[in-house]
Amino acid sequence: MDVRNRTAVVTGAAGGIGAAVARRLLEGGARVLLTDLDDTRLQETAAGLAASYDDRVVARAADATVTDDIQGLLDLAVEALGPVDLYFANAGVGGG
Repeated sequence: MDVRNRTAVVTGAAGGIGAAVARRLLEGGARVLLTDLDDTRLQETAAGLAASYDDRVVARAADATVTDDIQGLLDLAVEALGPVDLYFANAGVGGG
């Protein structure tokens, strides 16, 4: 899939699969909004990605289970990066 000049939102992006998806999208030329509940880890991940892709990375902590949070993320993505083309609902909770 050609993601050049596309805008993506990736939930659960502070680490693991979400961070890997965000990195691959950026490597492919996409603009990416990263989000996660863990703002400290999210900002660390975003800073690492921004070192190479600074003008195409935006990060905002949010809860992917809260409709108003998701709407806020979509609004931010459009404002900062352009219309959203891809949405990766990666956030999840492990364990019981």
